[in-house]
Parts: sequence; structure tokens; C-alpha cells
Amino acid sequence: MPSGGKIQPENLWDAITHQIKLGVFWKDRQRNFLGANQYFLDYYGLTLPEVIGHNDDELGLNVHPENFQESEMQLLEDGVPVKERGKTRSRGRIREIMILKAPVYDQDQIVGLIGFFMDITNTSKQINRLENEAARDDLTSLKNRHNFARDFNYLTGKPILAMMLDVDHFKKFNDNDNFGHRYGDEVLKKISQAPRPCSRSTALATATGTGGRIPGAPRLY
Repeated sequence: MPSGGKIQPENLWDAITHQIKLGVFWKDRQRNFLGANQYFLDYYGLTLPEVIGHNDDELGLNVHPENFQESEMQLLEDGVPVKERGKTRSRGRIREIMILKAPVYDQDQIVGLIGFFMDITNTSKQINRLENEAARDDLTSLKNRHNFARDFNYLTGKPILAMMLDVDHFKKFNDNDNFGHRYGDEVLKKISQAPRPCSRSTALATATGTGGRIPGAPRLY
């Protein structure tokens, strides 16, 4: 194994600008680009001359540029690093990115910023899907009791109307000696749909249920 080698500044800079699989860019105090690495340029389909001297807004990179503009202006003012998520336009496609930004100093004065970003579109979709699955009853697709607890905490102290629907004689439909569990599941699915057409957009339906399955009793409030 080679020994005695040192990390030279030019080698480090080459790794950052050409080898690392992250978008890297740096800006002046007016938020104009001073440079960017190859990953950044390839990601947006731009050349360095097209980028230098312009800002995100002029290049039309971001879906909601005001969010990035506000955070960068704040960073250039107080020097506090920023971590944020947002939507950007990459070669005609809307993508989601995670960005880390930090101030660049010269003699204790903030002269600009440097930023690193990575594409989290696929990861973000997977996280959102898992969160949605964890919050919903798998049979009726109504919010489950855990989601109900979170919603109820939010609504505490606010005027609300609560209504509980219970399924009378459900065991007759769900019992294996009569129709069986599959038929019982279909009954619950049908019942879970009933409150939705008459619910306002602010109403919430939750499957709380008792016993072996959850989906029995939607609550509207």
C-alpha cells in the first residue's frame, strides 16, 4: 500500500469538481454563479459559460425560486448554513433535490456561498409511499388509529363535531359459519365508502375498529 503521499489542494479540488457524484456550485453575494462542477452542468444540460454570471431565477432552474432565494439571502446575511429540499427542472423533468449551502468567508466577511445538492426524487417518492401506507388501513384505505391520534391532537381546542358509526351484527356477516371473512371484508369496504360523499373537504374519516381487524368504525369529525 503506498505511503507518504499527501492530499494536495489541487487533487482535492479535482475530486470535488469532477469525481464526486453531487452537484457543486458557488456564488457571489449577489447570488450569481461563479462556477459549478461537471455533475451540476450535466444534470441541468448547461455549459459553464451559460451559468457563470447568472442566478437560478434567470436560468429558470427551480420550480419555486422564491424559496431558494430567501434562504440564500438569509445565509449571506447571518452566515448560518442551510439544509433544504425543493423541486428543480433537470433537462425538462421536475426533480426533487436536497441542498446543503454554507457561507464562504474572506477576512471574516461573507463574500459568497458554496452549495452541494443531490437528487432525492426516487427516495422521496418511496418515503412518501411508506408514510402513506403506514397511515392508512390496508383494507378500507381510511386513516388508521395512529393517524387519528395525530389528527385529534391537532384538533384539540378547536370546535369539532364527532360521530361514530358502528356496524351492528357484523359477526353474522364475518363468521366462517355464515358468509366468511372475505364477505365481511367486502361489507367493511362498502360501509367505509358511505360517509365520504356527504363529508366536507375538512372532514376526516378514520378506521378505529376493535377486535381482530381495524376497519370497523369510521369516525367523522
